[in-house]
Parts: sequence; structure tokens; C-alpha cells
Amino acid sequence: TEYVGSLAAAIERAKIAQTRGDLAALRQTVVSVQGAAGYVAAEKLRDAAHGLVAGLDAGGNFTQQFVLLTREAQAVRDEISALGGATPPKAASASNPVGEAEASPQRQAGGDAHEDAGLLAEPGGGRSALDGAARRCGCVTQ
Repeated sequence: TEYVGSLAAAIERAKIAQTRGDLAALRQTVVSVQGAAGYVAAEKLRDAAHGLVAGLDAGGNFTQQFVLLTREAQAVRDEISALGGATPPKAASASNPVGEAEASPQRQAGGDAHEDAGLLAEPGGGRSALDGAARRCGCVTQ
């Protein structure tokens, strides 16, 4: 997909910037990766990018954070490729009422792929009175 290609290009730019010692270019590229990762809900990649930016800002050794970023970027690219690239998440259906996507086994290390499947489900596992229509979560914004 377009995201996989742009992520690969960004990681390559980051590697070049690191090799050249261009910390400003490295930071700019990593901030871009961080924002894009947040947009596609790649939380581990976003966190790795945030850690690298923090390491750069602190002025210390950031080698471990850089390695973590490249590993997470590869894991995201592998997962997207395994899912078929541009294939959208599964649509809602009677057997899959919330339309959740299935995560690859390598990304499930942080939890069950279906652990949030019932967040907006009705108590007792029944269908909503709205019968499939959109419903609010009941969150309060401060």
C-alpha cells in the first residue's frame, strides 16, 4: 500500500540521516513516522518513534531507540503485507457485529486480537435496540 511504501522510504531517510550524523533531519523524519503511525493506529511504532525523539532531544545515545524504531517499522510493514496490503478491516456482519480486523500473530503479543470486540456490546451479549445502527459509547469529554 501507499503507507507501506512511505514508511519504508521514511525509515531509509532516517538511516541515511543517522549515518550522516544529521540529527535535525533524523528528528524531522522520525516525527513524521510518529504522526503517521498514530494515524494508522500503529501504537508500538508510534511509541518507538516517540522514544527516539525523546532520546534525540536528550542528546544522549539513542542507538537502542533507533533499532527499536526500525524493528517496529518492519513489523508494521509485515503485518500490513500479511493482511493483503490495502485490504480494509472486516465489515460488520451478523457473525462479526463490530467489524473488527484480525491482527497478525506477531502483533498479538500485546493482547488478544478480539479483546475489544464487545466494548459497545449490550450487557448479556445481546444485540442493541438500535439493531446494528451506530451508537454512542457514553464517554464524557472534559
